[in-house]
Amino acid sequence: MLLKISNLSFFIKSKLKYNFSNHSISENKSFLGLWIYLMSDCIVFAVLFATYAVIINSNNDSFLLKNIFNIPLVMFETFLLLFSSIMYSFAVVFLKLYKYYYIIISLFLTLFTGLLFVLIEGYEFHSLIINHYGPQFNSLFSIYFTIIGIHGLHVIIGIIWIISIIFELLYIKKISKNIINKIFCLSIFWHFIDIIWICVFSVIYLIGTLS
Repeated sequence: MLLKISNLSFFIKSKLKYNFSNHSISENKSFLGLWIYLMSDCIVFAVLFATYAVIINSNNDSFLLKNIFNIPLVMFETFLLLFSSIMYSFAVVFLKLYKYYYIIISLFLTLFTGLLFVLIEGYEFHSLIINHYGPQFNSLFSIYFTIIGIHGLHVIIGIIWIISIIFELLYIKKISKNIINKIFCLSIFWHFIDIIWICVFSVIYLIGTLS
C-alpha cells in the first residue's frame, strides 16, 4: 500500500514536472486514452460478472465447481499476480531513484511471475478440457472460460509490454522520458489487471464454489 501511495505521489510530481515540456501534450493524451480504455474494460468485466451471477444461480451444474476447481493452485496464482504487482511497484520506486539496473531486475521478476501465472492458467484450462469440462459443456463453463480467458489475454498483453520496455532499456542504456511514460502507463494497466483478478478470485473461485 505504501509503495502504491509512493508511486502515485511520484506520478503526480513527474506529470507536473513535465507539464510544459514538448512531450506534455502527447503524454497527457496517452494517459487519457489509457484511462478511457480501462473504464471501458471495467464495463466489459462488470457485464461478464453480472452474466456469471445470473447463470450460476440458474444452472443445475453449479455444484460441480467445488469438485473441479483446484483452489490451492488458484491461491498460488493469486499470490504470483500480487507478487508481480509488488515487483512492478519496486520498479517504479527505482525509477524515481534512477536506479537503472534495479529497474531492469524488478521488471524481469514481474515478467517471470506473469509468465508463470499464464502457464498455470493454461494448465487449468487444459485440465478442464481433457476432463470434458470445456466451454461447450454448458453456459456456466462457457462464461467461466470467457472471463478467465479475457483476463489471461490482458496479462499476456502486459507481458509483451514489459518485454518491449526491457528491450528498450537494454538498447538505449538510459532512462528516457519515453521510458518513464511507458513504465507509468504499464503500472496503471498492471495494477488494473491485479484488481480484476482479485474480483475473479472472489466472485468465481470463492463465492462460486461456496455457493
